[in-house]
Amino acid sequence: MDFPKINIVEQGNWNPPHAPEKTPKRFVLYYELEIHREVGTQSVINGVTMDCVDCMVAFAKPGDLRYSSRPTETLFCRDFVRFEVESDPLGILGNLLERIPTFLSVDPRIEEMWSRFLSYYEEKKNELRKLQAHMELYALLIYMSEKNTSESALAKPPSAHQQALFESIRFMQEHIFENLSTTEIATRIGYSPSHFNHLFKAYTRTTPHAYFQSLRLSEARRMLLKTSLSISEIAEKLSFCNAGKLGSLFKREYGITPGQFRSLYKLDRVTSPT
Repeated sequence: MDFPKINIVEQGNWNPPHAPEKTPKRFVLYYELEIHREVGTQSVINGVTMDCVDCMVAFAKPGDLRYSSRPTETLFCRDFVRFEVESDPLGILGNLLERIPTFLSVDPRIEEMWSRFLSYYEEKKNELRKLQAHMELYALLIYMSEKNTSESALAKPPSAHQQALFESIRFMQEHIFENLSTTEIATRIGYSPSHFNHLFKAYTRTTPHAYFQSLRLSEARRMLLKTSLSISEIAEKLSFCNAGKLGSLFKREYGITPGQFRSLYKLDRVTSPT
């Protein structure tokens, strides 16, 4: 029997010193499992709103549309893992993931499995520990798929328009190092540029151009954290005209310059927008 296989894209903790009161709407590219350790924040996934409490699980699927908001005085911390299904010959994993509630409370068993997953994943260079981390994640997903209480909530599936826009986002992600035009992206999903622009703004409250720019800035942030490339080299790789342009857009998006951002975090730390 061929067992399904998960590929862990990234795992980390989001506890930024500078965070907006409301994050822009974004399409989810991978499966996202988050453990919220905060009070007072609202998280919205596919129109389902949940007031975050300590502790709560948020689970989003590829194609979901999400954003969050918080009072200015709220301090928060989120552990997360992002993963994709690499193979699922019998569809077992896909069916399991569809049954997981979008929001549910963290009980002692979830906390225990999550802690073991983190412990093993920290030693992922050891193949045995990497296998154990994957097994703990499988066990956690199975348990969550079977947990359905009055406190849990399941988001509505994406609409046809939302699925088409998600495909446009995936196209943007695949060409993150290019300077795509709105026309090129619209053509990819069979929409006229004007209709695509109108529909995109209706769902995300921003333009395709601004969204693609936000994705490129997010990639710049990842490269600042995970590589030793200079800011000029990152700007060149992401097709910004120069380092100054990247710097001004980065500061507008995150409130600090690329250099300040890099100095605030260790090279191996992972952060993620929500």
